[in-house]
Amino acid sequence: FAQTSCGDIITYEDENDLSSEEIITPIADCDDPFDETTTETTPYTLKIDGITIHEGDTIEVARGGTTDFEITGRPLLSDVFHRFFLHEGDDYRFANHTWPSSPIDADYQYFGEELGLSQSDIDLYIDFINGEQDYSEFDEAVQQAYFDFSDYIDEHFVPQLPKLHAGTYTLVSTENLLVQTNQSLFQKLFAYIVPTAFAQTFPQYRFTLTFTVTEVEPEPLGASSVLFLPGIQASLLYKESVQGTENKIWEPDIFLSQDVTQLAMTSGGESVNDVYTKGIMQSVPFGGTVYATFSRFMLDLVQTGVIEGWTPFAYDWRYSVTDVAENGTHYEEGIRDAIAEIERLATESYSGKVTIVGHSNGGLLAKAIMIRLEEEGKEDLVEKIILLASPQLGTPKAIGTVLHGYDQEQVGGWLIDDAVARTIINNMPGVYGLLPSSKYFEGTTEPIVSFSADAITSPYRAVYGNTISDFSEYRTFMNGNDGLGRVLGEETSLPAQANNPLFNDALTMHSTSLDTWTAPEGVEVIEIVGTGLPTMKAVEYRGVIENECVVTVPIPVFCTPEQRLKPYAVLTHYGDGTVVQHSAEAYEGEKQKYFVDLQEIKKAFLTSKFAHHNITEVQPVQDLLATLIQGTTTETNQFVSISPVSFDDEYDVEIIDSPVRLLATDTLGNQTGVVLEDGVRVVKEDIPGSVYFEFGDTKYFVVPKGTNRTTKLYGEAYGGYTLTTATLGGEDAQTVETMLVNATTTPTLVAEYTNTNSEFGTIVTDVEGDGVVDYTTTLDGELVPEEVPVTYSVLLKTVEGLTVPKPQKQALLFVIKSAEYYALKTPTKSLYLKLEDKLLIATQELIKLYEKKKYLGATDARMLQEMVQVLKDKQ
Repeated sequence: FAQTSCGDIITYEDENDLSSEEIITPIADCDDPFDETTTETTPYTLKIDGITIHEGDTIEVARGGTTDFEITGRPLLSDVFHRFFLHEGDDYRFANHTWPSSPIDADYQYFGEELGLSQSDIDLYIDFINGEQDYSEFDEAVQQAYFDFSDYIDEHFVPQLPKLHAGTYTLVSTENLLVQTNQSLFQKLFAYIVPTAFAQTFPQYRFTLTFTVTEVEPEPLGASSVLFLPGIQASLLYKESVQGTENKIWEPDIFLSQDVTQLAMTSGGESVNDVYTKGIMQSVPFGGTVYATFSRFMLDLVQTGVIEGWTPFAYDWRYSVTDVAENGTHYEEGIRDAIAEIERLATESYSGKVTIVGHSNGGLLAKAIMIRLEEEGKEDLVEKIILLASPQLGTPKAIGTVLHGYDQEQVGGWLIDDAVARTIINNMPGVYGLLPSSKYFEGTTEPIVSFSADAITSPYRAVYGNTISDFSEYRTFMNGNDGLGRVLGEETSLPAQANNPLFNDALTMHSTSLDTWTAPEGVEVIEIVGTGLPTMKAVEYRGVIENECVVTVPIPVFCTPEQRLKPYAVLTHYGDGTVVQHSAEAYEGEKQKYFVDLQEIKKAFLTSKFAHHNITEVQPVQDLLATLIQGTTTETNQFVSISPVSFDDEYDVEIIDSPVRLLATDTLGNQTGVVLEDGVRVVKEDIPGSVYFEFGDTKYFVVPKGTNRTTKLYGEAYGGYTLTTATLGGEDAQTVETMLVNATTTPTLVAEYTNTNSEFGTIVTDVEGDGVVDYTTTLDGELVPEEVPVTYSVLLKTVEGLTVPKPQKQALLFVIKSAEYYALKTPTKSLYLKLEDKLLIATQELIKLYEKKKYLGATDARMLQEMVQVLKDKQ
């Protein structure tokens, strides 16, 4: 007769991957499904949550399961393997092992991004780990980099035990004796190497212990569930393509930045395309994490029972925060409403209430949501609001974003075309909410816009004077109602005008609701203010001379010096790199306030790139949030304080106008600036305390004064560059120290200068990138002849490297070669000396003419004149 089936034992082809193919083995003996080889009581002790488990016991654990279990009692001279099987009717399904987890591909990706590795390197190392490529086939440098990555994983990966959830389990302990006199050597070795096999041809001991786990609600800790509102540009946006597939348009693909054009809106602030969101940004290629570790931190609060749940509420940041609060935001499945999310979270929350954490623009959205909650009489659903690095009154950096399309590289490291960015941003209501509001001007007397005393700024100074420091003039300037004819189509260094209706709507939003809002009774407000990083507090417009070059045939390069109007960043110590402290602490009602010293954090975490956009990733900030969410005592430390932080440190500020790439290296090999990885520009900030950012085509390198370093400039095109060095003092005074104006650059240029003990050295220039120094100057552009012997050969080579029109360059070379001809004649003949002298004088006159005609910049002209004078003095 056929035996009645009594179930199966279900395992997996890969027991580390429970999604792998199932292996189903029918149970042969219903009374002994696991083929126990002994009737002895198991010699192993299982403890769950510290309680010893006996056969048939039931153990209660917290809701969500437990990883707090251990098995002890391993006998001498044996190898034991423990496995849990979950009862499913008559079946026994393999549930988990009793060993900790190992890293998976997602962990390797995370740690690779944390180390700042390129995506291609991360993919290669994952292939090494998974055995898809053999690292021994690569050169020693690649192998060493891979070993360093592996060591980092070993040091930082925290293994997790698999959880035991509610259910009835059988613990199967299989024990293989390592010494058995009745086995061959082969059998002994096989038993040791493959202890997991069920069907074996040699003796084993197998013990079982059956028990039941139930889950119960943990004792509530009283903390509210959390609604998290991310910053602007930190929610992922999508649209359907014409083929019906999904196209992620933000963040844009680093090689397909035209995706950004899909974000276009009409002049009335309505989306041109059907756009929806799906989630918040975790990390960006080459730019590190944004909310990745914060998300893990929040999930840990849920899993440990501190809070019942959290929702990261992504939204379409192109719209104003009042629009998002009132009308919700589009998701793939339809409209999601923040009020509905709060109601859901509150229903399940331990406290019956919700804590809203609003980062950056999310803080403005939090206020807008609260206003709507109050209108509907639902404000008691909220326990507290945490405004994290929120530009409550706007911030000056947004002026450059709206008027110039600048600062679009900060979140993701992409250099989106400024003209494209400016055109699209001009119609985005959400961006206008970040501009300084009328109330911003009530708390400061400092100018928000200034104009240098240059001819090119005179039309602006005629309207505004030298500075703009009051709201009325600022509003006129932003709206472009000054008769200066500013339009979007001009070059991006010239200020365009804002979309007047959208800008005025944003000002009204601030003045009538956001800036005047105070929390209703029973709702706490907490501000977390980032400070200590160089932050833009004003825009200064200057005239700068730059070579404008055109590559033509047959003339290779035609360049003419032109004066251009350009905006520059005026910096303060008091901010987080984007939001000035004055705005982040602007809530006027009763509140708690905490200052996070990001300068001190950069010193403590040397390779960190923490700033405004990823302040949630900072461990001290997460620690602070954990205590605030739980309502426990918050201890201040070197990073967090309840009192304002004062900064008296001085910084060197190096300002480079393009087209050059800057990279500084300190004496320990740390680098700050831009490196190229697989053809992609990647920002590094490894020099302790340093900051690098770009505002349009101007690069800013800020570093604590006294940092010994070498800075290299790499030419990227024909043209001229201006190098300005300045000091940012403890009183926020930004003083220009030196200026090298419109120095020639080529695609092969390499220029280098040092700063040792707070003193700048000379700048040595290799025009052709061939490793030979062509000339040396001070940072003010003065030639240093003693460091580079001036000869006719050097002079001729210098002229050859200049971006001067070909006919004029040929004429200048002809005169110099003629002088050289007579210099090589017998020096005792006074006639030759006189002819050489006259030709050198002619050379100097020709240089003056070229400078006057704008064929030569002032710096290059002065350098040539000094070189010619050295040759005259040698006669």
